[in-house]
Amino acid sequence: MIDYYEQLTQEEKEEVTEVIQTLYRQTFLLERKFDKRAGRMQYTKEYRTCTKHLEFFKAYFEVRGSYCGKMYIWV
Repeated sequence: MIDYYEQLTQEEKEEVTEVIQTLYRQTFLLERKFDKRAGRMQYTKEYRTCTKHLEFFKAYFEVRGSYCGKMYIWV
């Protein structure tokens, strides 16, 4: 797990850290938000980061002793 994190770019490390902090604060991530400029739903940066590094997040929270349960998708 540490090897995986070390191989990330600095920008990816910051994104992963931001998502971890967000999950500790609110325990969920929104998949999409409405973008007023585009006039449509857009995937959030946090959700894209989480799906890209999903196995890392599962391992991280498992080691931390936190329960990493199912991902629920609300439509």
